[in-house]
Formats: sequence, C-alpha cells, structure tokens
Amino acid sequence: MSDEVQKNRQRIWRPKYGHGDDGVAVVAAVVDVSVVMRFQWSSSGAHRELCNLKGRSDDECQNYLRVFGRQGPNKFLVCGTNAYKPLCRQFTIKVSPR
Repeated sequence: MSDEVQKNRQRIWRPKYGHGDDGVAVVAAVVDVSVVMRFQWSSSGAHRELCNLKGRSDDECQNYLRVFGRQGPNKFLVCGTNAYKPLCRQFTIKVSPR
C-alpha cells in the first residue's frame, strides 16, 4: 500500500465550532488542515422573535452549535440550540480525490 493511500485511510476529521448569529461550523482534515466544508446555519427570524417574546435576550436567541458527531465516513450530525427550539441536521460531504 502506498504512503499516500495509507495517509488517506488514516485521515481523521475534527470539527471547529462557530456560534452566534452566524451558526458556523467548519470541517477540517487533520492530515492537511484543509477546509472541506463550511456552512452557516442561523435560526429563522420567526424562531428568534418567539424566543425574544418569551423574555430571552438577542444573544440567547441565536443558534449555538452544541453537538457535532461523525456518523460515517462522510456523514455528520450537527445540533444547535436554534433560539430555544433545538434542531439537528445531517450533512454528507463529498471529498474529491487529490
């Protein structure tokens, strides 16, 4: 098995978290530290408004990412607070060969 194939088989994914109004998550490959996927996931205006009506501050009514789990080779589960209406999404990424 070539060194390059061995490196690719041992590739480990680690999330970097963002939070606040952007609700940003980044998936980076540890081997070469390249960004594979970046997405923005904000709470809807209606969810933020309802959260504010319940007495929460604007800061509390953002989508803070709390769970980032790997479900398979290219599948990830991301869960956020979503303005006090927790929500999870599943993402599949496509990694192109180098």
